[in-house]
Amino acid sequence: MAKILSFSREDRMYGIIADFLQHERRFSGCRTVVNKVYFNLLKGWRIDVAGLIEKKNNYIIAVEAKKDISPESILQAISQGEMYQKTCNEVYIALPSDEIDNFKKENKTEWENIVDLCRVKGIGIIRVGTQWQDCRILNEAMRIPRYDNLYREIVNQLNFETLESFQGFEEHDFDYFIGIADEKAAVLKKKIQLLIEKIRHSMLSKPRDFPAIDPRKLVAELPLKGFRRDFCWFFVAEVGREKVAYVPHFTFHVDQEGVSCMLSLQTIRTTDKFVEKLRNQRDDFLDALKRLRDVSEEYKLKIWEQVPKKGRRSQMPWRSMYSFNVGYIDEDVVELILSKLASIRYPVVRVLCPPVKRDDSRLYTNEIAEKCTDWIKELQEIYKFLS
Repeated sequence: MAKILSFSREDRMYGIIADFLQHERRFSGCRTVVNKVYFNLLKGWRIDVAGLIEKKNNYIIAVEAKKDISPESILQAISQGEMYQKTCNEVYIALPSDEIDNFKKENKTEWENIVDLCRVKGIGIIRVGTQWQDCRILNEAMRIPRYDNLYREIVNQLNFETLESFQGFEEHDFDYFIGIADEKAAVLKKKIQLLIEKIRHSMLSKPRDFPAIDPRKLVAELPLKGFRRDFCWFFVAEVGREKVAYVPHFTFHVDQEGVSCMLSLQTIRTTDKFVEKLRNQRDDFLDALKRLRDVSEEYKLKIWEQVPKKGRRSQMPWRSMYSFNVGYIDEDVVELILSKLASIRYPVVRVLCPPVKRDDSRLYTNEIAEKCTDWIKELQEIYKFLS
């Protein structure tokens, strides 16, 4: 009689194993990824089921599944498991329950040898039933010293694959911008994109908090060239990336220092309009600044000069020229601002919010997303004046 397998394909075990890791008490808080985390030591290898326990200092579990038990399949599973031990904290091979029972019945000594070999090599064994509740660990894996550089690579893959919502940054995320955490690029970019989505959602869900912006036109995104080696930036505006430079818009910077926000005017069209309104509606501008000052006196108005390079404005370097604390801007300072703007051929004007720096705990929780939204809310009066 032909042998009937409980799992006709190994990949049908993956979901059950993943659920088991998520529910097993010793792996509390485990997030799992199925057949996506690749293993660079051997081309084409992917870990069948990988788990990450963030609260245990990024503890990694790797599971290699086999649908049947034979000398070839067991030796292959142990060989792969030994490779996984170079990057993971615990490594298991997973075998179907009925396969184990049938094999033990006919090959008791051989099964004991398999268990002993796995124990000696520090590889655990998981018994897999047809649902996660029927799974159990037959023997636990030993924690083996790992290769740190390969381990960090696997951690970043797991973080990327399991990241579903923005919950804050990590301290070492910002090391990417000083060249000592290159492997963080993909995870960091995904976190920023999730942060953008959270900001957009907050604004769309409470449009009355943002009276100067039409929620139906809201665009918030990280441009194709917005993610750079030394910093990255994204914008919130009422137009897309092709036109964002030609209207007042909110620009967010993430760099080695932390996160900051500014209201930007960066073309002649927008700065000329600002100058005209400043001349004709000065009181409105000062009133808007007073409301901003009531929130924080750390807001600044800064002016840059763009210097054309070979006649191409797209390649203009920016040179910081003047900075004014909003707490000290009055009638006389407005006159000074107008005179300075008149002396610059290609000016850029920005209202800068007080930044959130790396020593601020808000960066590492969802509070930074709330702060980004608050910055836009606090700048509504100025935005309305500039628009």
